[in-house]
Amino acid sequence: MDNQQMRREAFKRDALAWLVVRHLLPAGLLLELMGAIVARWSKDNLTLNDLAEFRMSAGEPVLASLAFLPHPQVEPLPRALKQFIQLIVWQGDQTLSPTLGESGEDPHDLASLEAALLLSHQDLTRIELWGERFSPGDELAPIMHSMQVVASQTSVSDIAAVEATLGAYQDSPLAILVLKHLGDLAGDADRWEVAEALYQRAGDLIHANQQDGWEMLLTSMETVVGQSQAAAVLMTQGPDAAAAMLDQLIAAADKGNPLPMLNAGFDALAAHLAADNIGALRLERGSVLLAPQLIGAHQPGNGLGNALEGRHRDAHRWFWAVLRRQIALGSAAVSRDTKAAYARSLLDEITTELGKHHSEENFALAVRLLLESGRERAADAVPWDARLVETYVTAPLIETARAIASRHQGASGERQRVLVSLTRGWAEQLAPDRSDLALSLIGILAEIAGRDGHARVLGGDLRTKATKALGLIGRRRPEFAPVGAECVLQAVLPHFKDAGWLTVMEGLDAAEPFIAELSPETLTALVEQVLALIGEGSETNDGSPLLRSALNLLSHNRILSMARNPEDPIGRRVARTMVKLTLQTGAEHRRLMYLLRFLGPELIDDPIDRSRLDQVVTTLAEGALQVSSSGAAECVSALLVAPAVSGALGIEAALDGLTAILDNAARQRFAFGAADAYDPLLQLARNHEEIARTANLKPTHLLARMQALEAPIVALWARAAGEPAIFNGFALPPPTEPNRVIVHNWTFASLAFAEAIGRRQAIEAALAKAEANGSLRDAMQTARAVRTSLDGAPFDPRAIAEQPREAFYAALGERLVLLDSLGPTERAEILGALIERCLLVGPSGLDAAIFTAALQHDVSVARSPWSDGYRARMRADVALRHSMIPLLEHVIVDSRAEQ
Repeated sequence: MDNQQMRREAFKRDALAWLVVRHLLPAGLLLELMGAIVARWSKDNLTLNDLAEFRMSAGEPVLASLAFLPHPQVEPLPRALKQFIQLIVWQGDQTLSPTLGESGEDPHDLASLEAALLLSHQDLTRIELWGERFSPGDELAPIMHSMQVVASQTSVSDIAAVEATLGAYQDSPLAILVLKHLGDLAGDADRWEVAEALYQRAGDLIHANQQDGWEMLLTSMETVVGQSQAAAVLMTQGPDAAAAMLDQLIAAADKGNPLPMLNAGFDALAAHLAADNIGALRLERGSVLLAPQLIGAHQPGNGLGNALEGRHRDAHRWFWAVLRRQIALGSAAVSRDTKAAYARSLLDEITTELGKHHSEENFALAVRLLLESGRERAADAVPWDARLVETYVTAPLIETARAIASRHQGASGERQRVLVSLTRGWAEQLAPDRSDLALSLIGILAEIAGRDGHARVLGGDLRTKATKALGLIGRRRPEFAPVGAECVLQAVLPHFKDAGWLTVMEGLDAAEPFIAELSPETLTALVEQVLALIGEGSETNDGSPLLRSALNLLSHNRILSMARNPEDPIGRRVARTMVKLTLQTGAEHRRLMYLLRFLGPELIDDPIDRSRLDQVVTTLAEGALQVSSSGAAECVSALLVAPAVSGALGIEAALDGLTAILDNAARQRFAFGAADAYDPLLQLARNHEEIARTANLKPTHLLARMQALEAPIVALWARAAGEPAIFNGFALPPPTEPNRVIVHNWTFASLAFAEAIGRRQAIEAALAKAEANGSLRDAMQTARAVRTSLDGAPFDPRAIAEQPREAFYAALGERLVLLDSLGPTERAEILGALIERCLLVGPSGLDAAIFTAALQHDVSVARSPWSDGYRARMRADVALRHSMIPLLEHVIVDSRAEQ
């Protein structure tokens, strides 16, 4: 048997194990491994040449590259194996598509290949979990066992125990490669002593086992293991020892082995420089020119590395060097990614240099590169700085961007998607007084949104994207609604007749934030269009997302005010249409109850509709008892919000549902129904007297039912103290940390409810216990801070001194408002406590209010390390230092200077 045949049999026998360490093989041996896998998994019915054409570059084997040119495949197994080989060549740690291959107990099943791929990119922190979730079989057991042993080790004394797990590979180079892989995993876990010992043992095995047929692999592994050992020594002993090892590795290298000079040369230079060995600057280092005419040889990694370190000038040089080579080779795809990265680096540099250097040319270049890249997600990800937008986004620049986006027909679709992202991002950061620029940006979006046809490009409907951007601007920058309202409506109204449902839905959502600024004529036209769209209560309407958007728009306060006016014919049509549609559509029953509270139940004037309304109450009562559903709390809230409609039985059903939700949350592993149950608690706390009166319930009876909820609330918080993640809605995978908003709202509602039922002690005790959990503490303290004035204790100096930043500033407004109600002595004490706390958790622009109040009441504090730290942080904040320093100077008294 010749050497190649011997390796082929070794690869076939232990293919899964070789797959785990495939990244350590040179291209030629990797090709042999892939051939062995194809033969084994096809039962020798297929070869590599059946799947693809492979071309190896000439020259030194360790420097060889491999080209993969796939053949078309139709049958499942060849297609799956071809995809598998492609994933190996890509080196991206992807996994096989779940639709490829067949499941079952067949040992040739592709599931075992998938298991090997997964195991190959697991680290030591996950190996125990991985072992529980997968059953890779005996072939992978030695590697998985060895990883588990290394993961559990705390010292370097048990390397023999690790090696013992690899006994199945004792006559194969696999033992060396696996030990090297385990050392890499230990280094990744920052356990460099263990890594060094594993590398040392792998090196010893290389020198002791020069096996026939594996000479080229062992020679290259000697270099790789030696360099890795030097990397570990750099961590454990320092740069001097590492530099000596690397020098020896390079000097001892055979002339036929170029890896030491090429791979270790730069590390040697870096180690010598770290050791202050200036003579190292004369060290010779090798370089590699990757195939110049392969686009894949020109990647922006150096540019990205320099950009991450803030060396933007070097980054720009590298980006341009790569970009011009990609363009020279005719790359239309890869060059776009480089343009996007180049643009982001330019923007990061310009933002960093704000106030120091001004470069309209570079900003314009960044905008052009982003547009030319066509990379919409890259544009979406830019964190636009308000100062950057104020400085560089001008009317001429906006027009230039528009022109670039429309310059070439073939690229206009993707460029205009980027233009939509840019205009939205700029509009969100514009200064409030730049309504002229806001109108220009809204005009661009409205023009795109108002076009005929779908203008579909890769990534979806351009018109829909522009329409959605208009809605976002309307909601996030309402001050621009007066200048853009008519423009937006003229763009979206035509869609209601000829566009797809998604574009129409986005049009409805986009129109809603502009309704308050519409002229009466435009508003009437909008309402007419929406009523025509949803059929004015047609029985055929099925509660689609489109209907939901239409009802959201019609629920705007301005339109509902029209609906309440009996003299307004359009308004009455709106009211009757909304009532009929929400009666007919089960998904909208909750909205109906809110609507009837606002408009009045007298709108139900048809006997059939009244019968339907009774059924709605029954349906909501049933939904309130579906405790495992996230909609249960919404059903309870809907019954409580319109007690005149729900009646006594509906309110009783709501209380039954709320009790069941809380009981379930205290017992079950997942309690999605309780995530929003704070809302009905708050409704009861605030409105229980009105609810009792309107629903014809005795107030004492309702109060007694509410008091019965005390025990379930206490039980819920008792569970949360140990399992804070129960404060979450439904999500996959289930979150492991609580949702801060839900925790805040539950805390606020629990305190309000305890106050309403006149029983604070038990609930307060449960909250205090839960607050000891760090995952809950900050959100709970913020909720307490917001309730300070409501709970009657806003001025506890000790509480002020212990509040975290978020809670401190959340309570600040209430405290400042109530300062004047205090006597001079207490006011001075509280102001001193507020100043001391802001010196620790600030700076914030809100501190100006504290300092101003202190000046008005002649209050100051002594200079301290905390005030010095605050001053330093403030000076570093460009937005605060000029306005806040004068106030700070009068509030902080330097007793040392006075002496």
